Amino acid sequence: MPSIFMRVKVRNFDTFKSVVDGHEDIRRSYGITSCNLFREAGDDGAVTIQLQATDPEKAQEFLGSEQLQTAMMESTVQGPPDVWFAEQMG
Repeated sequence: MPSIFMRVKVRNFDTFKSVVDGHEDIRRSYGITSCNLFREAGDDGAVTIQLQATDPEKAQEFLGSEQLQTAMMESTVQGPPDVWFAEQMG
């Protein structure tokens, strides 16, 4: 099962987390089965998101979706995210 990692900069982590938590149904509709958030030590505004996906094509659709773009604006994300796909090897 592939993972998607997104690194973003946010103005307000609490607002960001609230929006992320409220969009679980949308993520699930694109085959995203889990969402984990990591804050960078020493920089509360630097966040890495790990998403587990059942289908890489649907995950790619999610990344380009209007729902994700709207959620990013609502959640105080600053600028475009750095995005990469990875598979766990062990």
